[in-house]
Parts: sequence; C-alpha cells; structure tokens
Amino acid sequence: MSDLVDGGLRWKLFADLPEHEYQDVRSKTNEVPRGAKADPFFVRQGEVGESVFFIEQGHVGVLVKPPGGGREATIRVLGPSDHFGELSVLEPGQSKERMASVKALDREVVARCLNRHDLDVLRKVHPAVDKALLNALAKEVARLSEEVVYALHRGLPAKLARKLVYLEGIYRHHPGEPEVEIPLNQTQLGDLCGAHRVDVNPEIGTLRRLGYIAPRGEPNENMRTIRIANLAKLRRRAGLPPETPSPHR
Repeated sequence: MSDLVDGGLRWKLFADLPEHEYQDVRSKTNEVPRGAKADPFFVRQGEVGESVFFIEQGHVGVLVKPPGGGREATIRVLGPSDHFGELSVLEPGQSKERMASVKALDREVVARCLNRHDLDVLRKVHPAVDKALLNALAKEVARLSEEVVYALHRGLPAKLARKLVYLEGIYRHHPGEPEVEIPLNQTQLGDLCGAHRVDVNPEIGTLRRLGYIAPRGEPNENMRTIRIANLAKLRRRAGLPPETPSPHR
C-alpha cells in the first residue's frame, strides 16, 4: 500500500517529487505521536488548521459531528503514507477551520506534521509541491463525487462490501499477506456506510455465513475484529472488477 524509501514511508501526497525535494519537505516536519487510549486526537473539527499531517505508523479515523449536534461519526479511515489536514492550509497565507476531527485508532500512531508557513515556503521553492497539492485536491473532488453516486445508487450490502475491500487495503501490511484483520466495530462500519449499527449487524451476519468474512472477538462491539476471508467475492458483491485495486475511500 505504500512506497518504501530508505526503509521509511514515502507519502502518497508527494510520491512523485524528485528525491531531493521530497527529503527537503520531510526535513521541515516534526513527529507527532498519539494513542487510542491516551491523547488520541491529532486535530478537532472547528479549530483553525495550521498544518498538514502525514501518517507514518498506525491508523486514524476521520470523524464529523452533525451541525445540530449529536454523536461523531467515522466517515473515513486512513493508514500509513496517507495524509490529512491539507484542505485547511491549501490557500497560501490563509488558514481555515478544520472540517473534521482526526483520531488515533491504534494503541500507537505516529504522524509527521508540516506547518502552514513552511508549506507556503516549500510551494514557492519547489513548484512540484504546489502541483502535488492541486492534484490531491482534484483527486479528492473526484473521490467525493464517486462516493455520492455510489451512495445514491447502491444498497447497504454493496456499500458494506465496498468499504471492507477498501479497509482490507488500508490494513494490509504487505502484498500477499494471507489474512487481514480489520479492528473496527459495527458502529464504525455503519458510519462508513452511512447506516446504523442495527442495519449493519445483519449484513455482517450474511457475509459471515457466506464465508466472505470471519468476525472475531467478544459480542461487545468494542472487541470486534473482522478477518477478510474471501476478498474476490467481496469485490464481486461490491460491484468491483476482481482485479481492481482496493478503492481508497
């Protein structure tokens, strides 16, 4: 899922930068550790964004709280080499409010942080950095458009299968790994599908009976882990061609 450079991750956002420019960007960042059980939040919705983050280790959940209040919902999961926070600092010299919170999902999550001022300087010094940010924005618009179309025209069985295919790619540590486990509960899976936990539970049961997944753990939703047992059939259920790479949604 990620490119390795000198034993470390090469971030997707700047994957096409020349090596010396990539290293220049990396040298301007600081390490930021977080953990699911202590100080889990990297950023919070509504605060002014002053930096962009690059995940080096672990996984994070992107959460949004409805305007009228209520429970935060997990709308996306990101893993090593992914980034977040760029939309708040995309306009040079201007900081915007964060549109979502980002929270560590694993016991140990490590990201590197690039502040807006250094990013603005890098965009002037290295035009490829500016181009990479604009390309990322275009890809995000395309991703969101595809998500809207899929949400309008697909039922929950296909939506859940699609999210599990995506999560399989996020949680796969290396190509050819025989088993991939997804440590998310039913509430989180429901959020990702735009559905309630009570609706997702029967679908999980169906996938288990079909042999596509193998849930593990105690009945308590916080202990639940899902093992992907048949990725090819999940792709088919999601309406994805068998050889299509996991869609990063």
